[in-house]
Amino acid sequence: MVHDIYVNQLRMQHEEFSDRAIPSFNDQATNAQIRGAKTLRIKDINPFTRLQFIQLGFGLSHLYLNLVWALLHVHRGSVHQIGSLSYFFTLLDRKRLGCEHPDYHILLATLMQILRGAVLNAWRSECVANESR
Repeated sequence: MVHDIYVNQLRMQHEEFSDRAIPSFNDQATNAQIRGAKTLRIKDINPFTRLQFIQLGFGLSHLYLNLVWALLHVHRGSVHQIGSLSYFFTLLDRKRLGCEHPDYHILLATLMQILRGAVLNAWRSECVANESR
């Protein structure tokens, strides 16, 4: 596939890849496969066939997943802490989110619901404060 794209379609030569870095953002499985291919080709004749020019990065879906897990880890708190995620999970009757590794999609939807509620509450508080002036 790499050969088809860069050599056949873009008409580039192998020598052009000796000083290039091309980012490739993928899921974890694809990055693992590319790392494996690089390992297998370590003794090839040039940087192109060794795939040295491919610089791996993780995809946005994994970035979102890690962000959601980090938010949960940092702000979970306890049911008795007003404003903690555990407090809101109980308030919203989301029992399955109390476990160690809850479902990502349910967690994301609940976090978005909590964010919307917090923004609306802040907006309401500001409107009430402005009316009393």
